[in-house]
Amino acid sequence: MRAHKALVPLCYVLLAACGQADAPTTSEATGVTASEMAAPAPIEEDTATDAPSASEASSETSMPTPSAAKADPQASIAQLDATCPGGIEVHADEGGPVRLGGKQAKVNISNEQYYEASADGVTVSVSTNADETRDVSYTGPGRDHGISTIR
Repeated sequence: MRAHKALVPLCYVLLAACGQADAPTTSEATGVTASEMAAPAPIEEDTATDAPSASEASSETSMPTPSAAKADPQASIAQLDATCPGGIEVHADEGGPVRLGGKQAKVNISNEQYYEASADGVTVSVSTNADETRDVSYTGPGRDHGISTIR
């Protein structure tokens, strides 16, 4: 209710500033004096006791930590054989490792649906669609890029 009383005078001040000649003065409209308007309204504290205390909150079941809830990232690597333009062979075993051209690649797993594998200046991106099909693309040296064929 106090916030409402504070806003009403402000509205009238704005009306007066816009040239509204019939805008009432602050004291006429609300009975609030200029000194009352200048003083900030005190903040009323909520004294409700419905919220649990800090000790009660900590004794409740806590949420799992991100590291505890995080699944094994290697689990998102499914078995895969693909050929990329330029003759780049991609092979991934279930759970890893991923090999590009026969060389073990460094794998960066973004989430359960997407990871990238890199070796010798080539990066292969593997994404899993909602229907469990996969898309494989690559980026090579000199901005070479394309779509890979899954075998």
